[in-house]
Amino acid sequence: MLIFVVMFSSASFNYYLVNFYLKYIPGNIFINTIVSSTAEAISGYTSAFVVLKVGTRNAMSTMFLVCGVAGFALWLAEARGLIDAIPFAVLSAKFGISAAFNMLYMSTLQYFPSEFMGSVFGVCNVTARLITILSPMVAEAPDPTP
Repeated sequence: MLIFVVMFSSASFNYYLVNFYLKYIPGNIFINTIVSSTAEAISGYTSAFVVLKVGTRNAMSTMFLVCGVAGFALWLAEARGLIDAIPFAVLSAKFGISAAFNMLYMSTLQYFPSEFMGSVFGVCNVTARLITILSPMVAEAPDPTP
């Protein structure tokens, strides 16, 4: 159960971090929001099919990897001043973390018996939400380098 708590916490923290950080991304805020919402909608529809095709572990690992690579691409695009690449990096990050979050909810039903579902979801969500409280502070923290 500890691994689910950690995965729920990291998925929740990153999911809301992308949402809070979205207002600081250069470019049109409306286009960035549309891109982010589109990525989330697509990931919600495709995450179940991905889990069924490749399995739970491979699917979640892949989506966390997609989010990590997209976060690195976002950092690189901002550092290099590639404004046109930023919406694509946000699209990928939002897609990866939204799909991973959906897969966590689906896979919890597979790994735990139904009599423990309320407790598992309760512990995972309370812990994840407590850690997620820090996401706006991280999103609004100043850059450490001048």
